Amino acid sequence: MTVRERFRAALERRATDRLPVTTHHLMPSFLNRVLGGSDNKGVFDRFGIDPIIWVAEHAPDTARGAYFDPSHVPGVLESRRIVSDQWRITSATLPDPQYATVRYTVHTPTKDLTTVLQSNEHTTWVSERLVKDPADIDVIAAHAPMPRV
Repeated sequence: MTVRERFRAALERRATDRLPVTTHHLMPSFLNRVLGGSDNKGVFDRFGIDPIIWVAEHAPDTARGAYFDPSHVPGVLESRRIVSDQWRITSATLPDPQYATVRYTVHTPTKDLTTVLQSNEHTTWVSERLVKDPADIDVIAAHAPMPRV
């Protein structure tokens, strides 16, 4: 069976030639440190597991003034950012002795919203949440662009 046939059969509760086996995702630090800089495809091939290709099939709703952010370069497992004139995002690197730290500011006509992400060689986490007040939800609802899928 091909990978596609195997996954489809498993999802449809039909017999497969073997149990589908895959991984959630592979951290670049693990690929570099443990697997000699291999890419995801190389790991799937090396260990004979079923590949998963992550895709983000969305597009800006241009009829509503949304567009892909021309200044954004997506990172690992990150989709292209969608913005509009009502929802612009800027970033600034903050000094931190231990972690890469970036403050993102979402500029809207109502107010600016901020969040801070920190990263190490393994992962990224939120160190300051975007929603700090219940009214921030209304700002997001009023201005955030809705992607087309």
